[in-house]
Amino acid sequence: MTPRWPVVLFDFDGTLADTIPLIVASYHHAIGSVLGEVTSDDEVRSWIGRPLQPVLEERYPGRGPS
Repeated sequence: MTPRWPVVLFDFDGTLADTIPLIVASYHHAIGSVLGEVTSDDEVRSWIGRPLQPVLEERYPGRGPS
């Protein structure tokens, strides 16, 4: 018997697990390691869901790829 659906896809992030704290920690680590700067949790949370490159180019002009 062939399964009706050969694959089942779950939206893990936000549906099965609250990964917001991990996303925020990742931003803090990356910005601290690369730029040596500290950002607030509130600022980082405002970036979640937006494309990474435009957000960082807006916040750190000229630091993105040229």
